[in-house]
Amino acid sequence: MGHYTIRTNDDEDQVIRKAQEATGMASASKAFMTAILELQRNRDEITQLRRSLAQEKARSQELVSSVNQFRSSLNTMFGLADNGKS
Repeated sequence: MGHYTIRTNDDEDQVIRKAQEATGMASASKAFMTAILELQRNRDEITQLRRSLAQEKARSQELVSSVNQFRSSLNTMFGLADNGKS
């Protein structure tokens, strides 16, 4: 088991206290470990969410393209129909 010494300033002490409150941990070392573990999980989740967002953006763009193609085809069809009436 390792031992670590962290020298902090007043601002960092405040951040540590806030981390303790947020994690519900009484000791700074437990708050650090909880925060570190959450950091990795959050990074993994952010990576997954970014990947999902990119896929949804691509899907949305495909749908926009499809709708635009449909509108163009519809306009062409009605244009041809109007030309036939004249």
